[in-house]
Amino acid sequence: MDRHSDDAVAWDRLAGYQVREGRDENAADSIKRALTLEEPIRKRLLSKVPIAVVPTSALVWTEWGMILARMGKQDDSLAAHEAAVDFDPGSTLSWMMLGATQQQFGRFDAARQSLIRSIELVPFNRQAVGELEKLAKSPQDFARSLVDYDAALSKKSDVIVFHHNRAYALAELGRFAASVAAYRRVLAANPSAIGVRANIGAMLLASGDLGGAIAEYETVVQTLNTDAEAAMKLGFLYSQADRREDAIRSYRSALEHGNAEQKAQAQSALKNLGAAQ
Repeated sequence: MDRHSDDAVAWDRLAGYQVREGRDENAADSIKRALTLEEPIRKRLLSKVPIAVVPTSALVWTEWGMILARMGKQDDSLAAHEAAVDFDPGSTLSWMMLGATQQQFGRFDAARQSLIRSIELVPFNRQAVGELEKLAKSPQDFARSLVDYDAALSKKSDVIVFHHNRAYALAELGRFAASVAAYRRVLAANPSAIGVRANIGAMLLASGDLGGAIAEYETVVQTLNTDAEAAMKLGFLYSQADRREDAIRSYRSALEHGNAEQKAQAQSALKNLGAAQ
């Protein structure tokens, strides 16, 4: 490192190697050195252009935040990731890592907003999309969530994860018909998303449309013909509709393909229908 001892990026790269080797304390020292070297650069730039950002500084702060998270220093880690987006508000990586860290530490509303911002900057950032999908079912303020997704869709109407998570928020708020419409928007963009069709079926059932729910789950089972969970749900729907023979067929499919718990549930359901085997 001697000939690069005044190069912040070199210290940052060294920290990356040290992290991969499990040397977190050494990596922390290297990151601190990189930050120390970059601070005068940032100050000089800010004295000339008040809105200047230093993208390499954002990267250093992001990696520093990751190291602090590995060390279990929650508040320090979050502060480092917040510093990263302050250095470069246009960095999709920094917003994504801030959101992922907020999610890791249970700050789900803040995480949602950070991940939305990351995706707004680069809509096809798959890692950020994955993090936001994972966040959908986490405990959060779903009314606020709906506002956030509506605002995001007003800017990026073709981002499917926004539609998907908005549909889930609507369901949590008891707005089942609106949730179905939102899920159908997702399904139109990705007809093979069979899990979305199952969600539509669940929302139709919740809104009292038993026939519609059965139709959706029949499609799910036709596609996933060895999925015991889907067969169990369809069997239940058939039972609710007094379609005994169809229910028996679905429960027997679950009995054939399910795990031990699902087999036991299917046996119980078949017994209740007088068709135990």
